[in-house]
Amino acid sequence: MTNEYETELRCPRCGGAFGDSTVERGIVSTPCRECGYVMQAIYCAPLPLEPQPFWRLCMKWRGSSATVKDAALLRQFIPDFKDLPISQVHQRLGGCSELKLRWLPKRVMRELRDAAEARGFQVEAEPEEEELPSA
Repeated sequence: MTNEYETELRCPRCGGAFGDSTVERGIVSTPCRECGYVMQAIYCAPLPLEPQPFWRLCMKWRGSSATVKDAALLRQFIPDFKDLPISQVHQRLGGCSELKLRWLPKRVMRELRDAAEARGFQVEAEPEEEELPSA
C-alpha cells in the first residue's frame, strides 16, 4: 500500500486519462481520452474570498426640492418608482434636496449612478461603513 495520493483523475471505466473540460449550459463535461466516457458535473463559479462591501448612493438635484421633472427622470431608472405615477413620485420626494439609497451591491450602485449622471443629477457614492442590518 502506498501513501501517495493520485493527483490526476482517471476514468472509472478504463482507467485512462481525461482530456480538456468544456462548460455548456452550466454543465462541465470531461471526456476520457481512451474510451470516450464523459464525466459530467454542475459548474459552480468561484465566489469572492472576501465579502464585497455594500454602497450608499446620494442623488442631488439643482433646487432645494425635487421638481416634477426630477420625479419623472428618477421614475425612469429607480426600481421603487417605476410603477408609480409621476405625481406620486414627486409627492414621495416631498421637500427633500436629495435621494439616498443604501445597502446597494456594487454592480447595482454603478448602474444607478450611471443612469443618474446621464440624466444630469449630481451623484455621490461611498461604501457603507456599518454592518448590514439584520432582518
